[in-house]
Amino acid sequence: MALSYNRTIGRSAGSTVLGVGCGTGNNWPLLLPKVGASGQVIGVDYSAGMLERARRRADKAGWSNISLIEDDAAKLAHLDGPVDAVVSAWCLGIVHDLPTALTRIVELVKPGGRIVILDFAQSRPDHRFFQWMFPLHRCALVAAGIDSPEDMDDARLKARWETGKAILSTLLPDLVEERFFHNAGMILHGTRPPRSDSSASKEPR
Repeated sequence: MALSYNRTIGRSAGSTVLGVGCGTGNNWPLLLPKVGASGQVIGVDYSAGMLERARRRADKAGWSNISLIEDDAAKLAHLDGPVDAVVSAWCLGIVHDLPTALTRIVELVKPGGRIVILDFAQSRPDHRFFQWMFPLHRCALVAAGIDSPEDMDDARLKARWETGKAILSTLLPDLVEERFFHNAGMILHGTRPPRSDSSASKEPR
């Protein structure tokens, strides 16, 4: 799974990659070699506590080309763009307004830029053993405060991502979906199409 996720990001030294829902920066070891010393990784998260841990991680590792922004993944109001790529891992499936979040992400990527999303497409894996264990797993996560009952609602999550994929497919014509972990995990990746001359001329300068 990690190899597939890593492959879909692509490699471009000097590029700027936006990480939506960066958490503590667990995927930075994958992203930083992609952008190189002349590139930049921008980490966005809603949690100030997560960002503080991410900042300490960057400082300890000596990563100087990382910037951190506290923002809502559904709005990304503090970002102007454009960026060369957007990646998001284990975040967008639980944002309160998925259609707005996906539309905003595409807006921030420059034409020809990549978007890679790693998330759960369903909360219940398509495997007999895991389906049997699912009620216990669900109760444990809800009791620990890791996920809400709504987040663990399998039908709700599937419906959210069906809507989300329909939106992405209109914005990213080459959108590809890959599944793993008995269909529960999902990687979505695609490229924002280049602007036509006519559409570019209509944009304000």
